[in-house]
Amino acid sequence: MNYKIFFVLSFLFLSVITFGQVERIPYYENINFNNSFSLVVENDLKNNYIIVDLTSFKTEFEKAYFTKITFNENKLVRLDFGNPNMAWFKADKTHSVSMINELLLALKTETVKLSSAMTEIQKHEWLTLNNK
Repeated sequence: MNYKIFFVLSFLFLSVITFGQVERIPYYENINFNNSFSLVVENDLKNNYIIVDLTSFKTEFEKAYFTKITFNENKLVRLDFGNPNMAWFKADKTHSVSMINELLLALKTETVKLSSAMTEIQKHEWLTLNNK
């Protein structure tokens, strides 16, 4: 019985290490956004994979806040490929690319608007409270 438990736990551990860990993909290190905020860079039968240019934000607060509010969007799944200047998302193809781009731009606008309304102290407090 202990052997079976050990086997199952080992399998789960190896699965997490193998499939849960994402490494940098060299091809996507230097994407040219051509003044776009987001691009669809990959797709499969079910999903579009979108990359967002985080360098368009002026501050770390804006990057962190944008990232946080995207987690609340049920049309987006945040992925991470190890580049701090880009954010990766997956969106089901039932949502059009234009709708997803509009959503991302609306979230960017919300982020910039909030950032301009906050003091530097408020931003620092938010970053501290949110472990950023």
